[in-house]
Amino acid sequence: MSKKRPRPAASLREDAPGNATTTQRPAQWWEKRVFKNTYTHNGKLMEVKSWSVKIQHQGRRRTFSLTSKRRADAAREAARLYQQIVKQGWPSVRRSSQKDVSASRETLDPTAREEPSKMSARYWENRLLQRRYPNSMNSDPEWAVRIEHEGLGACFPLGTPDTTAAANKALTIYKTVSGKGWETACQRHPREVTLAIHWVSNPVTWTYTTFHSEMTNRPLQPITEDEAVLRVVVVEPDASIRRALQHWINLQRGVRCVATCVSAEETFQQTSTGPNSLWLINRALPRVTGTACLERIQQLFPRACALLFSVYEDSSQLFAATPGGVAAYLLRRTPPEKLLDPICAEAPVAPLSPQEILVRVRKYFQGCLNFAPAGETNRALESLTNREREILQYLSKGYVDKEIAMRLGISAWTVHGHVKNIFEKLNVHTRTEAVVKLLQK
Repeated sequence: MSKKRPRPAASLREDAPGNATTTQRPAQWWEKRVFKNTYTHNGKLMEVKSWSVKIQHQGRRRTFSLTSKRRADAAREAARLYQQIVKQGWPSVRRSSQKDVSASRETLDPTAREEPSKMSARYWENRLLQRRYPNSMNSDPEWAVRIEHEGLGACFPLGTPDTTAAANKALTIYKTVSGKGWETACQRHPREVTLAIHWVSNPVTWTYTTFHSEMTNRPLQPITEDEAVLRVVVVEPDASIRRALQHWINLQRGVRCVATCVSAEETFQQTSTGPNSLWLINRALPRVTGTACLERIQQLFPRACALLFSVYEDSSQLFAATPGGVAAYLLRRTPPEKLLDPICAEAPVAPLSPQEILVRVRKYFQGCLNFAPAGETNRALESLTNREREILQYLSKGYVDKEIAMRLGISAWTVHGHVKNIFEKLNVHTRTEAVVKLLQK
């Protein structure tokens, strides 16, 4: 959300020339100082419905949201709020636990409705997110919700475009999370998962996709010894992610998931899966790291190939977690049913070796660079100023506004303004999308 930039401090002092004195600030004076915040959505600048005001007194300044709908009423509300601060001091205004919420809701208007509890559907109705999932049976965008509890968070698809039904389901999921824990909630409800396959480490050459974890078991499909398919073994401790991976791998032409393992120890007990096999291993396995598991598999099955993958709550975490100090970054989003396209896009799938995988991966990404419609993206990136490019580089490393401000020696307000300009020039709506355009340059 974009906030109005504060005016210079000198113009906001009580004794500044042209300013009304403490006793000469009627509603008409405040009517020119109330404003509405803005935010960017789908490339358009949107304005919030409620009015806000900045109040400065005794060297302190705060922004307040106002409950009144009309400008004149909001100005009167701001005047009453200012008089209260002047007469009773700043402590008389109780600060909300959330960001700069209207003191008038708390002290000036006792009849104002309080923030609904997390244990009510009305609370979650205001926090629904709209998603359009490619595998959905509904033509309308479905609702999803991000739930955070005890320092952890996840995004849950709600499976409906109906607002009331979605809010009730979000409440049910939150009650499960808060009452029975994250493990139980993830066993009962599907959640969004972003998965990245590490094809090459330097330069970073990854593909990533987003899918839903699955709650129901799917039996493994038997294959004959002479069947010409790429046999995949999945090593993933989370059962719901393991089921989803099995489902999407089996949708890939010429590929079959022949086994799944919960841990590295179970993996080491596997018998040979055939000459044409691929092991997909979660980098964050318990007890034994994914890297150590991969090295052990290569010793046990010399003819097999193995790749690491990582699982994230969302794409933002993926970009923040990419390793530093490498020559280049190539991160490409793929549909979940084309998870293994870098090695399986060309048929038939021959017996693979690490060298063959490397050749196919290089060819796949070279094709993406040759035929990707990058002209418009490059022109948009070229339109950025030097400062905007510098800030975009910091965003790609996962820095937040305050950290960028400290490194560049500017205010967080200035950084926020540059980020807003970057969004508009690149025609994006999130920091993740902006970073993707930078990485795909």
